[in-house]
Amino acid sequence: MSKYNAADKLTIARIALQRKHPFYAYLTLKLKTIEKAEVGTAGVDGKGKMYYSPEFVDKLSTDELVFLWAHEVSHLIFAHCELKGKRNHILWNMAGDYAINQLLVRDNVGKFIEGGLLEEKYKDWTAAEIYEDLLKDAENNAQKYMDAEGKDNHEMWGELSEEEQQRVSREWQQNAVSAAHACKQAGAKVPEAFRGIIDDLTVPKLCWRDIVREKIKAHNKQEQTWSRVNRRRQLGHFNYPGQKPGEKVSFMVAIDVSGSYTQEMITDTMSEIYGATKEFEEVTIEVIQFDTRVYGHTIFNQDDGDKMTQYEIHGGGGTCYKCVHDWLVENQKEPSQIFCFTDGYFSPLPDHGLCDTTFIISDGGQAGPYGDSIFYEKF
Repeated sequence: MSKYNAADKLTIARIALQRKHPFYAYLTLKLKTIEKAEVGTAGVDGKGKMYYSPEFVDKLSTDELVFLWAHEVSHLIFAHCELKGKRNHILWNMAGDYAINQLLVRDNVGKFIEGGLLEEKYKDWTAAEIYEDLLKDAENNAQKYMDAEGKDNHEMWGELSEEEQQRVSREWQQNAVSAAHACKQAGAKVPEAFRGIIDDLTVPKLCWRDIVREKIKAHNKQEQTWSRVNRRRQLGHFNYPGQKPGEKVSFMVAIDVSGSYTQEMITDTMSEIYGATKEFEEVTIEVIQFDTRVYGHTIFNQDDGDKMTQYEIHGGGGTCYKCVHDWLVENQKEPSQIFCFTDGYFSPLPDHGLCDTTFIISDGGQAGPYGDSIFYEKF
């Protein structure tokens, strides 16, 4: 009997994954593991939770658990939960497993788990292509899946609404981008299978502007009403509905002025931030600058668009994000969320736990120590 329990074995495998395949290891840090004997083997639910049977994990070697970790996060990066749509659940899960397993075997990621699904004919096929092939003999293929001992369990996929699936897919797409940047900083390679996906994710459809706008709206879900006209969005004789009285949008922007963000980038940034608030009647945006200390605290409201686009940065010392933590505590600030524009050179830093934080990282920087990270690109 092993001296390690199932949770310990998974941790040991994650460490081994970090040494040889850091891209996958970074992504496993985004997973929450939950012991659940009923799943039989292991599987992700699409929300970033991996369920596992302790009995199943106990039977696997470290190399097989390395394979398991990489397999499960791959389902999330390839958005198999969202892309399932109205496809047959069993056949779609088979297709995803075939597609992922042949990639991991090709890249020598851990050891393939015997009893799983692997066929040479599906080499370099996508899950969608494999699914169409499996449909040709659906009944026999479904039975083959049911008989497979090493298959993973994704019955939890059906628990997500379409909106939730899309949101989770966007989160894991951004996780993949963050993992790729972390690999770049460490001098490690991104697996070939994901390079095309990473390239697709860093085009404008997932640019920082869109993500920031989405986050601002997500924190301020309010009903609109025609009884209160939005005067900030009037165009000629056309009116737009306003927010109900008493509602407002409020957040903080922290700008790293150690030298990586130029004045041109900051002007671009402030314009985009202000533009993202135009549908709200009442706006409060607190802006601070920092290098090794915080200064330049300025508060803008809904009428300060010109002032924001003329906002100038100063400073130019080193980077110490801890000074932002200290400033928030000392000044008893608890914003709903913080958008931090920084070069991404962090010293070890615990989560301040005060509010949601999104780091917008300039080129070459690493992902933030907590919260969400997206990468600044000028289009």
